[in-house]
Amino acid sequence: MLKAWKISRSLNSEQRSIIEQKQVKLNRPIGELIELLQPIANMDTNMSNAGCSTGCSMFVVVAVAIGGNVAGTAMNLSRSVLSAWFLFCVVLFFAPLVIYLKTRNLNVSDNLRVTGLPLLHLLREDADLTEAMHLELDLREPMAKEKLVRTESPRQRMSEKYYRDPWMRAELVLADGSRLRWSIDDMLRHRTVTKKASSGKWKTKTKDSRKCTVDVELTVRNKFYEVAGASETGEKKSTLTASKTMKIAGSEPANPKLIVEVISDVFQQLRPAK
Repeated sequence: MLKAWKISRSLNSEQRSIIEQKQVKLNRPIGELIELLQPIANMDTNMSNAGCSTGCSMFVVVAVAIGGNVAGTAMNLSRSVLSAWFLFCVVLFFAPLVIYLKTRNLNVSDNLRVTGLPLLHLLREDADLTEAMHLELDLREPMAKEKLVRTESPRQRMSEKYYRDPWMRAELVLADGSRLRWSIDDMLRHRTVTKKASSGKWKTKTKDSRKCTVDVELTVRNKFYEVAGASETGEKKSTLTASKTMKIAGSEPANPKLIVEVISDVFQQLRPAK
C-alpha cells in the first residue's frame, strides 16, 4: 500500500488525469504511450491487494498494542510510558487506513496491466516508432454500474447481471506501412445463487464469467503483399478483417497472447508480392 502511494505521488499531471477520468483518447508513438501508461500499471499492481494488506496491518497493530500494554503493566511501567505507547499504536493503526482511503480512488481496471500494456509491448517490435498511434481506453472497473446492460433471473434464488465493457480501441501503423486496427469488447456475467446447505443454513455463492470479443482490421499495400480473402480490395491497398469471441472462466482479463493470436490469423492470409 505504501509503495502504491509513493508511486501515485510521483505521477505527472497527465497520468493523474488519466486515472481521474479513466476514459481517455491518446495519440502519440507507441513507445511514448508505454512510457506514459507503465507507472499507472505499476501503481495498480501494488494496489491490487491493498485492502487485504491494510486489514492485516491494522490487526497486527491491535495485537501488538494489547501485548505491549500487558507487558508494560506487568513490568510496572509508569502511566506516562503506557500512554506514549498507546498513542504510538493509535498512529500505527490509523496510518495505513488513511493511506488506503486516499488511494482507493486511484484504482483502475486490471485490463490495463494484465492485457493492454503487455499487448503494446508485444506490438512495439513491429510498429513504426515514429508514427502516432491512436489509443482509446476505458479504465473504469468492468462491473461498474454504468456498464450494467441487463439483469436476469433464470430460476428461483438465482440472479445474473450482465456488464458490457468495450475497454480498448486502437490504430497502429506498422513498420512496413500497414495499418492495424483492433478493439476489445468484454461481456461479463455475475451470477448469484442462494442455496440451502445440508446443515440447514442458507448460503449465497457468486460466480463470474467473461466473453472477450476481439475485432481486427489490417490494411496493407498491394505492392508489398498478395492478399487472400480480403474483405475490401482497392487499386493500391487491401483490407482484411477477423473477429473472434473467447470464453474466459472467472472475471480475470484475457491473456494478451490470445489477442495476438487473432491478429496473427489475419497476417497468415498475406503472401509477399511477386
